[in-house]
Amino acid sequence: SSPLSILHNHIKMSLESLIEAARASAAKRHHGRAVATWLQVLQRRPELQPELEEEVCSEALAYCEQLCAQGQGAQASWLVQQMAGVLKPTAGIFQLLGSVNFLLHKPMDAIVCFDKALALAPRLWTAREALENLKSMACDRWHYRMLNDVQRNAAYAQALEQCAKGARVLDIGTGTGILSLLAVRAGAAEVTACDTSPVMCRLAEHCIRANSGASKESGPLFAAHELIHVVHESSDALCARLPHAQYDVIVTELVDSGLLGEHILPALRAARRCLAPGGTMLPRRAHVFAQLIQCPHLRRRAALSLDESGCLHGVSLGPVRVLLEEPYTCEPLYNLPHTPLTDPVRAHTVDFHSDEGEVVQSISTLQLPVIAAGRVDAVAMWFNMDVDEAGTCVVSTSPLRGAQCGWDQGLFFLSNRHAEGDAVMGDRVSGSGGGGGDDIDDGAGEAMGNAASHAMVSRGEQVRLAVTHGDHGLHFAVSHPAWSLSSTPLSSGPDSRADDVSGSVVRVGEQDMARLNDESFHMLTTLAVADAITNTVAGSVSGVCEGDGADGEHKRLAAETTATRGARILCIEDGWSVRPLLYAALPGVTSVTCVQPLPAAARALAMAAAALESCQFDVVHSLEVLLAGPADESESAMAADPADEHEGGVAEENNHRQRGFDVVVVDVCDGSGLLVPRMLQTLGAAAVLAGPAARVLPSRVVVQCVPIESDWLCAQNRVAPASSLGINVDAINAFGATRYCDLDASQFPHRRLAQATPLHALDIAAAARDSTALAQVAAITVTLEEAGRIDAVLVWYELFAGPTSLLSTITNTPSNHFRQCAMMVSGPMLGAAGSCLAVRAEISAEYGLHVECRLVE
Repeated sequence: SSPLSILHNHIKMSLESLIEAARASAAKRHHGRAVATWLQVLQRRPELQPELEEEVCSEALAYCEQLCAQGQGAQASWLVQQMAGVLKPTAGIFQLLGSVNFLLHKPMDAIVCFDKALALAPRLWTAREALENLKSMACDRWHYRMLNDVQRNAAYAQALEQCAKGARVLDIGTGTGILSLLAVRAGAAEVTACDTSPVMCRLAEHCIRANSGASKESGPLFAAHELIHVVHESSDALCARLPHAQYDVIVTELVDSGLLGEHILPALRAARRCLAPGGTMLPRRAHVFAQLIQCPHLRRRAALSLDESGCLHGVSLGPVRVLLEEPYTCEPLYNLPHTPLTDPVRAHTVDFHSDEGEVVQSISTLQLPVIAAGRVDAVAMWFNMDVDEAGTCVVSTSPLRGAQCGWDQGLFFLSNRHAEGDAVMGDRVSGSGGGGGDDIDDGAGEAMGNAASHAMVSRGEQVRLAVTHGDHGLHFAVSHPAWSLSSTPLSSGPDSRADDVSGSVVRVGEQDMARLNDESFHMLTTLAVADAITNTVAGSVSGVCEGDGADGEHKRLAAETTATRGARILCIEDGWSVRPLLYAALPGVTSVTCVQPLPAAARALAMAAAALESCQFDVVHSLEVLLAGPADESESAMAADPADEHEGGVAEENNHRQRGFDVVVVDVCDGSGLLVPRMLQTLGAAAVLAGPAARVLPSRVVVQCVPIESDWLCAQNRVAPASSLGINVDAINAFGATRYCDLDASQFPHRRLAQATPLHALDIAAAARDSTALAQVAAITVTLEEAGRIDAVLVWYELFAGPTSLLSTITNTPSNHFRQCAMMVSGPMLGAAGSCLAVRAEISAEYGLHVECRLVE
């Protein structure tokens, strides 16, 4: 060989050795060593970047996560800068930079990097998913509503004008920094702005710089960047660290729709040690207004709708007790279908300057005349907050303000507590506390009729309302003379009893409770499973099965096997339901396997299924358990570990798991209005586990859409310049969502600009057989029937079992738990009546549904 070829082989071997060394380091999780080795490889052979980029970026991200977890963010930042100098700026590299910037709490930089990645590769779904997650995690949607509330902004501005001139100001929970900027505009000499969110601290710094000018001619905010000091710290920690600091003004707006849920009382009490003598604290007090309401919509989100025998949809839950975990919910009362049972009354006053601690601070008791007959489901509350001492600067969260208000109303669920400490559950007034998230251990098993009659009131009667508050929440108790014979008052208060030690108590969110109570969702899918079993058996008897030749014969033999041994059901769940228990009760079903990733839900199903005798019932946490083969003794033994029980693990006791399922049910749509990527990713694995004649449900999903105009939706996603009183907070608009979920189309204000139109049809059965069937693009043209501003495309889904429509996620049935999703447009889009809107949809296993639209010229 020539010297040149020897040298070439030496270099080649050297590169191969380096690549092997990098992969060996990665296998040992020596991420730093792996990254350094990869960079050596790519410095020598840059042309290998396309081939190796995925591995390089994966190791770099893992190493940066490790560094950040160790408090070495500066080293992580230095590393990605070095990588940016070596590697070509591809979509994958920008995605890596975006992820690392997010780790470093640099959200604005992260958004820029993700946007660059998507500009280079619009279908880089992992980057799009990361960007959406960043926006939703970094900035809560309520920030937009607060900033768009002109009354709120003006009240704080006016109060600061009265006291901030020449003052040292402490802004607690600064958010975008708008109150700090208003203080500087009012003449503050110095402002300390603190927040516990590193992302919001960065955002505040952006907004402060955006409002600062180059000279005094720029206005009173020209030196804002010098006067405002942003601190990533709680006010508690700040005042403990600087006990001798003296502030002339302390201002905050740590109030949620339930008033005390953001812990304003302990925050102000801790900060008071830093208040200068004669100093001012804003806000001063809040007057609470209350109203009793009847609302079936809330009722189904509050407790299980048990029948008279204590069953849910006809199945017993055994020892399982399902409780609501939230102390209250927040909804705009003006959009919520409800019946007022009493007139609103000013029921209570909370003094934000009180020195009292955790104990209940005050009690208010009122007699309320009943103005309409009905069942007491909740106490609706709102407040008028005096920002200043005189009460001239007021913020109101009254429902009369409608969409202009930055808050919803607080809706406190009530429970019927008995002397022995249990509370009624079922289709009745239910349990949730107003104590700032304290768990309530409600009991089970009371008949629906008894509980419902306990909560009934008639026009002209009087009910007694008692209101108290502590550091972390309001507490309401409602009593009635006719109720006192059998039980104690309806109460929203926290339960002080110890947690259930048997493990039979599970706590769920209000949307999970609504899903459990959704009768159509449970019964229609159960009927579809029954039909699928019947059709499979019928096919074996008649000798007719889908498919030609050997394939058809294979399916016929499989159907005969099903008819002989009974049907096996695989149910892949994405949330709470008792559908697997309903399937187990179907005639001819001998085996049900449920994939349930939620530990508490899996534990509850396993306990409820313990009494099943005629059907084998197995609960696993992932499909990988099934793909790995039958469970062995060691796996069963693991479930007996007390640590597993403590974590809510499920005893995967059955050692007879088999493949060849006859019906596979996949939860492809979640209650928030999205196609669930992780569920779409399971379709291939489900096909491996399914038998040759298996039916997949739903077999098809049709995406429906309609373009809408909605000022309300825009106010949740973007700050209007006029709302913030001349303060520039545009930086927050970078966090505007492209998908706005959890919308109830029957309630939120919007206007449809066209007829609903099918947008996309996803063949679930085909996608299970061939993953490429997911990567389908659909494009339609929608003709606008009305002129308007196109703000979003509202989407929902129709699920099919074969040719038959199974259910729609937008039906107005009382128990429907599904919400809808708005795909926001990228900018103002004005359409005339008769104009055409081109809508394009793409579904991917990594991202779910992506929708774009444009006006056709």
